[in-house]
Amino acid sequence: PHPFNAQARAYDQLVASFRDAQAAAEGTRTRWKHAAKGNLDHIEARRKGALSSFACLALRRLVDDDAKRSVAADSVDGAPDHQVDLSGSGALAELVGAEEASRLWELAAAFRRQCEGICDDDDKDAAKEPSELFVRRYTPESRPWIPFHCDRARCTVNVSLGDDAAHVGGRLLALVDGAATEILRSEGEATVHSSRLCHAVSRMREGTRHSLIAFF
Repeated sequence: PHPFNAQARAYDQLVASFRDAQAAAEGTRTRWKHAAKGNLDHIEARRKGALSSFACLALRRLVDDDAKRSVAADSVDGAPDHQVDLSGSGALAELVGAEEASRLWELAAAFRRQCEGICDDDDKDAAKEPSELFVRRYTPESRPWIPFHCDRARCTVNVSLGDDAAHVGGRLLALVDGAATEILRSEGEATVHSSRLCHAVSRMREGTRHSLIAFF
């Protein structure tokens, strides 16, 4: 059997987790509606070119380095996480520059102001660095998917570090109104969403997928 299959749950877990998420969707949407005070169709925002090609390349090289990449058990499914932790003061800015990093922090702040009714005066810390920040690498042999789950933070910024057309599978999926929606992205494109949103990554078939994840 494939070595990953010996260490992690079968791919059927992805389908099972989707069904579980469907069952909980109504309650999740109700909680989000109360928090967002807005249209449920706008629970996810997107920004093309949130990171430059230079920044994406630097982050891909970082997580492609076997010596730097963690294989600790992931908190979602217990499989090896294949990621590099960048949490901490100035870690991302040192790699890609302060201007690129601050653009991502402002994306989170703007999303929260729009969807949660937070004003600048009421949330002066909104644009500061995230509580967790990491670069993740997916391949068919190492980290082929991640099942449906909700993040443990208030807001998530997820940046694609490569074009989705460059690999087969590995699509970002979001559970919206009880249905799984595929979100196709280009290099450097950011997806910002409430951490109540159930989401997953479909199975990788070919190539390598890289992403930068920030929890606020």
